[in-house]
Amino acid sequence: MNPALGETIYYVFWTHTASTGARTAADSTPVVEILENGSALAYAPVPTAPGPAGQYQVAVVCSAANGFEAGKSYAVSVTATVAAISGGAVLDNFILRTKTIDALNDITAASVWAEGTRTLTS
Repeated sequence: MNPALGETIYYVFWTHTASTGARTAADSTPVVEILENGSALAYAPVPTAPGPAGQYQVAVVCSAANGFEAGKSYAVSVTATVAAISGGAVLDNFILRTKTIDALNDITAASVWAEGTRTLTS
């Protein structure tokens, strides 16, 4: 996934009991951390628990106001504690684009040929 600046990404994750593997709610709200080129962002979105026990969702708003910049690399990770045992996982790694996927369709044959003379050779 490579979102553009201004887009929101949604992640769903589960917490489990270490001894049985059963899905179980965390002892407290899991913590989401976002690294930009290896350094922590001040922005830390808070997960919600919209579904069954142990299911969480977090929305990452990739805006300039939250410290995101196009062309930089990001890692999204989560840590949680269940029954006093702490664990963590990486949810995603991505590079923030300058354009949305829809905007990438703005290239026409005329605009390509307008960039200069093309010579075909065999």
